[in-house]
Amino acid sequence: MEEDAVADLRDCLRAEQDCAVIGSATAQVLARLGFPEPGDGRAVLVPLLEACGAAARACRDACRRHAEVYEHCALVAEACERCDEACADLLNRRS
Repeated sequence: MEEDAVADLRDCLRAEQDCAVIGSATAQVLARLGFPEPGDGRAVLVPLLEACGAAARACRDACRRHAEVYEHCALVAEACERCDEACADLLNRRS
């Protein structure tokens, strides 16, 4: 929030906040449930993983627009890419 170009980073900051909140909620449910067998909590977990992946992709894309100028944006974009991949891996296990 102390960058000179906060206005230019506004979309990036919002995407980061959304990703953090959705990711935290998803992590809490995963920690409580693990990845359940069909019928045991998947009705909640699958949509959370889908939302978490979508938030991670949106954050990654927003941060990539600034990654050449701000190192922290590049780092966040990389972390979001890993998060999206982890969500996709868990979703692929659902069948």
